[in-house]
Amino acid sequence: VLLAHHTYRARPWGLPGGFVNNSEQPDKGLSRELREELGVDVQIGTVLLAEKDPTTHQLTLYYRATLLGKPREDGIEIDGLHFAAPEEVSALLGDDALTCLRCMQAV
Repeated sequence: VLLAHHTYRARPWGLPGGFVNNSEQPDKGLSRELREELGVDVQIGTVLLAEKDPTTHQLTLYYRATLLGKPREDGIEIDGLHFAAPEEVSALLGDDALTCLRCMQAV
């Protein structure tokens, strides 16, 4: 799984992605965010997992996505990339690892 080192997060390693605009469908928003952050087009596949944060009521969708090129850091939001094996995910993501590992099992 591709993990990104975010410049603006307290826990910097995580999945690349972002927020959708008001008029965007979720898959189109993800495609746009990945193109902005990684500099590549992507093929968005099926939803692997949906989670709702009980505090913020934010809905997060996790998709299977295939990169259609070699990713690169944008140098603004993302300053590092790492293809992680399942055994590395816990060390890099901490508390967020369970969600990532569940998505990896769903593939």
